[in-house]
Order: sequence, then C-alpha cells, then structure tokens
Amino acid sequence: MASSTGLPNQVVATYCRQEKRARIAGIPMDPNWRDWADLIAGPAGLIAERVLADDVADYLRFRMVCRTWRHCTASPHGYGSLDRRFHPRRWIMLPQTMGDVRKRRTFMNVSTGERLQVNLPELCYQHVFGTTSDGLVVLCDRRTYAIRLLNPLTRQLTSLPDATTLQYTASSQQRTSGYTLKFLQVFGAGLADDSTVALYFGGTWLATAKPGDKQWTRLHHIWDNMIIATLPFAGRFYCVTEKAIMALDTSQRQPRLVVAAGLGDLGSTNVWYDRTMKLVDNGGELVLARRIPLDSKNPLRGGYEAHRVDLEAGITLPMQQGFGGRALFVGTPSHLGPGRALLLPAGLFSHVLGDTVYLCNATIADPPRIEACRLLYGHARSGSAIGPTGLSYGHHSRVYIGDARPCSVIDHVSRYVCGSKIIVKQRRHHSERQARHGPTSVHIKSV
Repeated sequence: MASSTGLPNQVVATYCRQEKRARIAGIPMDPNWRDWADLIAGPAGLIAERVLADDVADYLRFRMVCRTWRHCTASPHGYGSLDRRFHPRRWIMLPQTMGDVRKRRTFMNVSTGERLQVNLPELCYQHVFGTTSDGLVVLCDRRTYAIRLLNPLTRQLTSLPDATTLQYTASSQQRTSGYTLKFLQVFGAGLADDSTVALYFGGTWLATAKPGDKQWTRLHHIWDNMIIATLPFAGRFYCVTEKAIMALDTSQRQPRLVVAAGLGDLGSTNVWYDRTMKLVDNGGELVLARRIPLDSKNPLRGGYEAHRVDLEAGITLPMQQGFGGRALFVGTPSHLGPGRALLLPAGLFSHVLGDTVYLCNATIADPPRIEACRLLYGHARSGSAIGPTGLSYGHHSRVYIGDARPCSVIDHVSRYVCGSKIIVKQRRHHSERQARHGPTSVHIKSV
C-alpha cells in the first residue's frame, strides 16, 4: 500500500527513521540521500537477476554488499551445483606459476580482462584434469580417484563416479590402474544436458555420467570417424569429427552421437584427423575454424578459414564476415594436447587485432611463440594487409610476432590455449647461461 507521497510505506518509514537519527545527532539531512542497504526486496531482486545474467562474479559481489541484499537474493548453494546460471562461463583458470601458493589460482574474465585470485583448498590432493567452457574445473582425487566438478567462484562441488570405472574398451572389465590415471588428460568437458557431464579424453574416448551414477558410460564410437574437437554450446555437447559435426544425444538410455550438421565444403577436402579444426562460440553462433590445408592451390599454409554452423538447417557454410572484431587464440597441437581455441575482444590487449587468428606454440624450454594469421573469408584477398600495429601479413597471410613476454597476460593466455598447467619461472643461477645463449625465461611442466 502506498502513502500520500506516492511511495511505498516501507520506503517512507525508512526515510523517517534516518531523518530522526540525523536530527538527534544534529546532522542536517540530505534530501537526495538514499539508504541503499534498505532497498526493498523487489527492486533488489530485479537488479540481482540482471547482474546474474551478465556475470556470476558480479552477482556474488552484489550479495556481499550487505545483509539485506543477501537475504533478498538467491544463494547459489540453494540450487543444484549444475545450475548453469551460477557457472563462471566468462572466466578461465590461468596456468599456475611455480612458487605461488598451491591452493591459490588466478582466473581471468575473457570479456573484460579482469583477473581474480581465488583460494581453493579443494585442490589439495587433486589432479586437475581440465576445465569446461562454463568455467568449471574437473578434479580427480589422488587418493580415491573420485572425479568431481568444482565451481571455483561459488565453491560448489559435483560428485561423479570415480575414475577407476573408466574403461578403455566396452568389453574390458579390468579397472583402470592408478598408474594410468596419472597420465589421463581431459581434452574437452562440459554439460550435455541439465544433469549429464561429458568428458573427452582424445581419439574416440568419450564418457558420460550423472551425479549419483555408479560408473562412467563410454560411448561406442567407430575408429574411422575420429573426434577432433568438442564444445558445449547452447545446452548441448558438440563434437567435430572427420565426417560431420555431431551432438551428444542423452534422451535415450544409452547416450549416443547423432549428426547435427554436415561439413559442407570441408567434406570435399582432406579433414583426416585435422587437429587444427576448432569449434568456438562467436557470440551465440557456433563457428568451425581451421587452418587452410596444404594443397596445389595453397602451397604454403597461411591463413585460417571460418565456417558458420547452421544447426537448424544442418549445414556448414563459409562465413562472409569475421568474428565481429574478436581475435581468436589457438593452441597448436603438441605433446601437451590438441590445443584449445579462445575468442577474445580485440581491444582487451594492446597490439591485438580483430578478425585475426593468433597461433600459439608452447615448447618445453622456450616462451610461447605467437604467429598472426589473417582470417580469410569469402574471397581471400591477395597482397599484404598492414594493421594499426604495423603488422604486415605479407603474401601468405601470416607473420611471426615473437615470443610472449614472460608471465604477461598474453603469455598466460597462450599457455592456456596450448594446454600447459604450470609455469616454472627462470631461476637466478641461469643468468650466466642466458647471457651466452639468450633468454629462456619461462619453462613449462605439464601435470
């Protein structure tokens, strides 16, 4: 019910209380003053919903402002740990620098470049298998081999079947040994629906499970149609194979891969386990990018090509425009893994151009080598293109930029897409060797 002033009675009562306190204290009352801590539940809840739709980190900050706001907003712990609304989908976990606190990890917002340091005691005695595109961390307990999903911002854990139920073949009844588990690496992970978790271990090894299941279910997949890359997108789990783009169907009792879209013009070229193919989310649009293959028309591999995946029509079409000003960072396949793909706003870092693909190659002893490739779409332009940073792409649409500065943001992003987990800083007693052989300021060690 509203008062004679047209304002809700709760607002008027709050203002009167504050005016009385100011009069007793002898402090003049500012007529424009508002007590935001006493904001009623309706407006506060509406603001919280909009903040949560943008970023869960800002939502958690909103709830930490005061007790009133915390009481009138929903706690993430009151919902299931797989509720996508509370997933840090814009945050990635950067590689850990050797010497840092073991339980502390750094996360970066891929939209704003903001970085957060989060203490995660849940990482004790854990193998970090990998991360999902929604920002969840896949953990495996070193002692019990229990697999769990960790939301690093809300600290929620999802318990899944232990890794000993993972089997190399459908007919094998032998439990996976602890020695093998140390070398397991997740190349792709995500939610296939509201409750099914999918893990991709490379090749044709794709397993699914739900919280409460006793064991993992491995999908029966043929060897002549290898899985190249995966991506959770729009509530489903997609895989690009040698023959088509497939989606994980969990509507049946036995999960299976079904064709979601054909490869289009890519199907007429050699895509036999082409590990340069990556699936990316381009602002709500599923895009397949790959490096132009070597053939008679392209004697030197240079640029990248991008194809839009039309899931409604079930076809893949060449893109007639770029990534909307975004830059694509791609990790080259190596012993660390097949590499990831990450789209970042071009203005997030200096000297990063939009609609450009940055190939990142991380080795054991050297800093990541970064190479810029022009994104070719429509009819490939000939000649050279010079961007605002002075980069000349040359005739083959690529240019070597150089090594990433040690422990910089670009260095961490490069190592993230390459799949490295730990960065070991250069030690002091190596200074003489650096003077003789040049700087080797960053080393990689995978775990």
